[in-house]
Amino acid sequence: MHLLVSKFNIQFLNIEMGSRKEKFISELTAMGFSLENTLNALELCEYDFNSSLSYLIENSNNENPADGQNSSQESTPSNNSSYKINLNTLEPLNPEERRRIKGVPVGLKNIGNTCYFNSLIQSYFMIPSFVREIFGYPIEDNTNKKMQNLQNENGRVLEQLQRLFAHMIGTNKMYIDPTFVLNCLVNDLKNDMKMGKQNDVGEFNIVLTSKIDESIKQLEENKNAIDKPLIELFDGNSSALADMFYGKQCEIIKSNEEDGAKVKQSSQNIFGQINLNIHHEDLYSAWDSATNSKIEGFVTPKNHIANASHSIYINKLPSILLFQIQRVFYDNASSQAVKTEDKFSFPKTIYVDRFLLKNQKYTKSLKLKAENLRREIKDLELFIDSNLNYNSSSMSLQNILMSSADFVNKLSKNELSPDHIKAEEEKQKDLITTSSTLFYLIEQLKTQLEAAQDRINTLKLELESIYDTQELKKSPYLLHSILVHEGQADKGHYYSFIYDPEDQRWRKYNDIHVTDVTEAEVMASSIGGNGSSSAYCLVYLDPICLENVSQERFRTYSILGDINDDLYTRFIPEQLKYEVKYQNDRELEQLYEWRASMALNEIQELYLARQAASYDHYIKFRAQKSTPGETIQYELINFATYLKIIGAEHLSRWQILDTCVKEIDQQKRSLADIEKIDPLYIKLKKNFLKNCKEGPANLDLKESEIRALEKELNSFGKILKDAYLTTHSLKCMNKGKIIDAMKSFVYQLQLSRDESTIYQKIPRDAHKVLLLKVMSDVIKNLAARRYKEAMEFLGHVIMMVCLVLEENDPHFKQIELVVEELSQRVDEKELGPENFQKFIELRTALKTGDFVSSFDFLDQPSKLRKLVARLEMLNPYAWKDGWRQKDIAVQFAKELNELKHGKYTKWINLHNKLANHAKFVESSDFLIDSSWS
Repeated sequence: MHLLVSKFNIQFLNIEMGSRKEKFISELTAMGFSLENTLNALELCEYDFNSSLSYLIENSNNENPADGQNSSQESTPSNNSSYKINLNTLEPLNPEERRRIKGVPVGLKNIGNTCYFNSLIQSYFMIPSFVREIFGYPIEDNTNKKMQNLQNENGRVLEQLQRLFAHMIGTNKMYIDPTFVLNCLVNDLKNDMKMGKQNDVGEFNIVLTSKIDESIKQLEENKNAIDKPLIELFDGNSSALADMFYGKQCEIIKSNEEDGAKVKQSSQNIFGQINLNIHHEDLYSAWDSATNSKIEGFVTPKNHIANASHSIYINKLPSILLFQIQRVFYDNASSQAVKTEDKFSFPKTIYVDRFLLKNQKYTKSLKLKAENLRREIKDLELFIDSNLNYNSSSMSLQNILMSSADFVNKLSKNELSPDHIKAEEEKQKDLITTSSTLFYLIEQLKTQLEAAQDRINTLKLELESIYDTQELKKSPYLLHSILVHEGQADKGHYYSFIYDPEDQRWRKYNDIHVTDVTEAEVMASSIGGNGSSSAYCLVYLDPICLENVSQERFRTYSILGDINDDLYTRFIPEQLKYEVKYQNDRELEQLYEWRASMALNEIQELYLARQAASYDHYIKFRAQKSTPGETIQYELINFATYLKIIGAEHLSRWQILDTCVKEIDQQKRSLADIEKIDPLYIKLKKNFLKNCKEGPANLDLKESEIRALEKELNSFGKILKDAYLTTHSLKCMNKGKIIDAMKSFVYQLQLSRDESTIYQKIPRDAHKVLLLKVMSDVIKNLAARRYKEAMEFLGHVIMMVCLVLEENDPHFKQIELVVEELSQRVDEKELGPENFQKFIELRTALKTGDFVSSFDFLDQPSKLRKLVARLEMLNPYAWKDGWRQKDIAVQFAKELNELKHGKYTKWINLHNKLANHAKFVESSDFLIDSSWS
């Protein structure tokens, strides 16, 4: 029997091997395992905690149920060191992992060899009529009882089943602990069905259904009925639930007295599950065999000992038919029970009409015909087997004849070695005749075997269709579930496949795990002949069990309180709804508490890393003294580093913690959004602030601190946007994209911010450097007699000067002086009429400010448009590492360095002279090559 143990709610983070071993030993011995067994398991499982725990549980031998209501499993290992483990309190999964997925049925916890219970209960729980009946009996109001003690109650079975079903319908967990139901069950010997002991699912089914019926009688205050035989209950005072599981059958025994007088005896009795012998290979054949048998040594009414025939007919059908396939037999040779995995087939729909008493006369001749067909099939199969295993030699007769024929043939040809007997010449003819005869016999045998197999196939088809008549297809039963046993005769594991007619799918119910499976997977694990898994019980339903007169679904597999409640939810009494809601709330509390614990570890680890990184950036900034154009612009890395640089260390620490909380918390809440009663807030305050010296002073900011944080965030956001735009403009300049650079500068400078930062000063200065550079391009083109290009560049300069510069700006004056100087040195003859006219217009525009746009500066390049759109989505508050090559802090420094030390050096120097001393130069100074004058 397997106890499913998955991930355990234990975290082992950053622990060295030695301390991890000590931690594992402490945890496992705290559960009750001995130190010796713990050390052995850890060594065998290579110090993997989950594997060690599974090994310790699965190797707990000689289970003896513990006394009392704890229902713990007590085991005595082979080394005589005893230990206990309370399987009731062991949760296989942590609160996050055990959350129920909407739309998925609920599993049941294995509390120690209870998979037989889980498989059967799940099968019955998916029968709507059964669930409706279970909830149809009123129970006392338990809302005033302490919910914490619910699992320890030994209440009536029906009451506890209602409780179990209510939780299976509405819980927010992926599985339910069924301990409180098992605690109130007793077997036919009045012994408790304790956890930890292997039980047969067929035997348990009898116990369960009997106890349900008894519980109903208690509720109906018919205590005398409890002690009556079950046949009397069924005949006179049976419940609707009993009618579901128990039917009536008529047993008929026929024989003869010594004088030939016929003897016929009949009796009425009830039946529950139907046992099927695996050796009959299919359900119908096994059922036929179970209802028709021979009795040897039958004593007639006149005390005559004779043979008799025994027939069983059903005269009242239950709505639930349970078949138990007898796969376990006692082996005399080994003196122990053995399990056979032979194939056993069963249809998805069966028709029970042939087994009904009312159809006895009609089916009598058909049964006789079927019996003859089976007899003939058996004889033919024996014939084939006797040839395939001739005289129990494990050799087929055909192979024996082939070997003999081959030997005689070689002997006749003297092909054998000289050491062997050689045929005399006069006998060779006889040998050839013998060889031919053998080959003839082989062909005859082959023909006979093929004919026998063809006959078997024909007879089986005839047998399958013998009951395929309209009269015998009036009572269909549908395959509802398959209980599968995996393992050997004395040990193993049960799980069930259950068909959902509403969703039209099969699911596998394996203790706490419920998964969708295909029909092919179901049959592969159920029919047998494939490993150690095979069907042990089959549950068929009268279609009436699934009838739904409502338009609503029986199951939507939703959590209690969801808007898409189903009919199952309507079955639950109000007091049980309250109980389920209470348990759901408790589970949520545990989930939030667990999440808070897990989040705290992650938050603290993340915070320490970010605080260290931010502080390191601040130290490097101090060493660099924030000189623009270095390898990295530290204040652009992130908001936390910016706050440190401006001297707001306390706000920086709080902001780092806030970003960590937002990232780790599943609800993505900030510190300000978390209520003070929230488990995460409590743990942050109690554990994090107390133990983390690098943390902020408080979790809550004062009003003045909030305003200061908002103000600095606004400033940082503007700086960050300016830095992005400036970097783009500088990149265009460095790549020689003059028009794109001008458009970018125009867009940025038109934002007209009041603040004065280097990220606003640099683009104002850079665009002036660009104008000086472009003006030099005008002069170079004139010198090279590229007059059209010269006028085009001059148009760009004039437009930008008029658009951006003030008249009193030295750069404006410088360009104006150069244009005037050029006007004295160019003429119409040299430039040509068109270019000369253009020059005159541009000169006039510079004086009047009435310029004509040389390009549409409102038509932004695609990269600038994308950047502007991206900046609209920029979140300056979020944490960024910020030091990678692609980050703005690095990119800004890179582009600025390239501008300062690249092809713009001459114009930067000229810009500085103009800006600082207003020293103007002549046009010849704009040329690197001053050959033109």
